[in-house]
Amino acid sequence: MIPTRDRIHLLRQTLGSVLAQNGVEFEVIVIDDGSSQDVSAVLVQVGDDRVRLLRNDDSMGVSAARNRGIEDASAPWVACVDDDDVWAPDKLRSQLDAAVASGRSWVYVGAVNVTPRLRVVAGAKPKPPEEVVSRIRAVNFVPGGASGVLMRRDLALRIGGFDGAFHHFADWDLWMRLAEDGPPAWVPRPLMAYRVHQSNMAIAGPGDVEADMRLLSHRGISIDRAPIYRWLGWWARRGGRPIKAIRYLARARRESAGDYSVGELMRDSAYIARESAERFRLRYLKRIIRRPLISGRPGGDPKWIAEAEQWVEPLRSDSQRH
Repeated sequence: MIPTRDRIHLLRQTLGSVLAQNGVEFEVIVIDDGSSQDVSAVLVQVGDDRVRLLRNDDSMGVSAARNRGIEDASAPWVACVDDDDVWAPDKLRSQLDAAVASGRSWVYVGAVNVTPRLRVVAGAKPKPPEEVVSRIRAVNFVPGGASGVLMRRDLALRIGGFDGAFHHFADWDLWMRLAEDGPPAWVPRPLMAYRVHQSNMAIAGPGDVEADMRLLSHRGISIDRAPIYRWLGWWARRGGRPIKAIRYLARARRESAGDYSVGELMRDSAYIARESAERFRLRYLKRIIRRPLISGRPGGDPKWIAEAEQWVEPLRSDSQRH
């Protein structure tokens, strides 16, 4: 199911990647969560009878929208995808095969980060299921947010679905509850792409992450805050807020039990400072200073990124033609 609200320019591409799934029978439920745009017109243009629309007249939030889709689905397996993410053509087939082979009730895949124009910028192989489960109440190692997991519908319903009390951690909270039922299977390949852009929830409202951390604490869950602050630092950096980014990274160092060294903090901070200077040069001084100041930060495993490029590039080319 695809929850959406006022982003039909992104929805079209997401929907296209879902409808391109190979080797599996499926239906697509689009949940219009109170859009002012005409989502139904997009589905008419697509013209595929595997797609149906549910509409909330008023926005209920993404968790409630996902839950409505799960409740209305008829298939034994369900998968969510946000309206700005995209899937590889063999994502669902690969997950179903992994589930059958392992006898497990939920499956995650690897992911990459992409720009709004689908340029792959980061990605690496995820942690294996044993490590995911052993640390699930401290660190969320499941990549791709809600867009990377396939789960049994009856299990999702039995444990209550996504919790709308969370702003950003509704997926992590659900993975914790799924893990109580049993460990996941995995497909260690980059089969989904998470689009990084200015209206991502994590960029638009990072302060809400603090509220989510407090909610988890109130529920007796002692999470590792260091990777969360480091994550917030890189979101702030992508949003063009270098000072805030460095402050988050410094806090990550203070919260770290040794996983984030002073040397790594200095390296990351220096990169952000150089990138900020480069942005300033490109905007104000390009006629004065010709030489680039930075060459770019490595984005992860080159082989992983190259594998993702094989299926992301056709989506990128198609979007450029349209």
